[in-house]
Amino acid sequence: MRRRCLGRGGILRGNTRFIGVLALCAALGRAAYAQEADALLIPARITIGDRARLVVSVPGGASGQGPLILDVQERLPQSKDMLIHRIELETKGEAAQVIIDFSPFAVGMVALPPIVIGPHSLKNLRVRVDSVLHDASGILAPEAPPLAAPGTISMIFAGLIILILGVLGAMLGGRRAIPAIGSFRERRRQKNAYRSFRRLLDNLSGSLGGKEQLVSPGAFFDSLTRELRDFLSLRSGLDCHALTTEEFRNPLALPLEGDRREFVCRLLSRSDDVRFGRAPASTEELEEILGSLRAFLDGWPLKPRRTR
Repeated sequence: MRRRCLGRGGILRGNTRFIGVLALCAALGRAAYAQEADALLIPARITIGDRARLVVSVPGGASGQGPLILDVQERLPQSKDMLIHRIELETKGEAAQVIIDFSPFAVGMVALPPIVIGPHSLKNLRVRVDSVLHDASGILAPEAPPLAAPGTISMIFAGLIILILGVLGAMLGGRRAIPAIGSFRERRRQKNAYRSFRRLLDNLSGSLGGKEQLVSPGAFFDSLTRELRDFLSLRSGLDCHALTTEEFRNPLALPLEGDRREFVCRLLSRSDDVRFGRAPASTEELEEILGSLRAFLDGWPLKPRRTR
């Protein structure tokens, strides 16, 4: 009878131990259910570098419990394949969910690090990360030089050759262009001086016409000789305003042909007599001087263009 009682007590004690083991297994199963947890990935398709959210349903706790948030980087789980930004435990009555914000750095099935928040421990969570490339092997290709369009090297060399030829052409052409430009400017100045002189002759001729002489002989010769000296300075390259009448007779002072030199010296000498010596001058003499000056200008062609 005693043995039977002892047998029954042993059976009771055995049942108690078995029930305790079952309760412990249930508790452990509740705390480490993560591998079989119901999870939702937002968005459904993610690639490397995207910010995504994983929502995992877990058993709830006491009603009215507020959310638990982990957003300090030092306290968040670390992984070489992803960066965890934020973890939140949201409890609503008997239902609860863990919200995980992360950014993956690898492709394929990427495992999240173990996550512990409140009474829950999540392990073996995995998400699929697609690649923006066709090859989703997860192995990054080594760095490569930038792609170039076909014929780029040839175009670069052709551009350099054209640039070099252009510089050489500009240098060679400049040696001829500079003298040509200088000659053009010189001829233009000569034409302007010729036109200015002819305009003065026409104005002086108009002032001498009619019954009354509108310009005095002194003013006539003053304007005439000043314009003549300007014209000769331009043609000779010397400052003819600084030369006296006697210096005009010196061939070394002003290179002029014999007839031209003699005409210029006679005109300047007559001008000195009228302006400084108060010598009279008739209208006929002044008209004759204007005609001689026209012939003087017309018989003096422009300097020929210099070429090399």
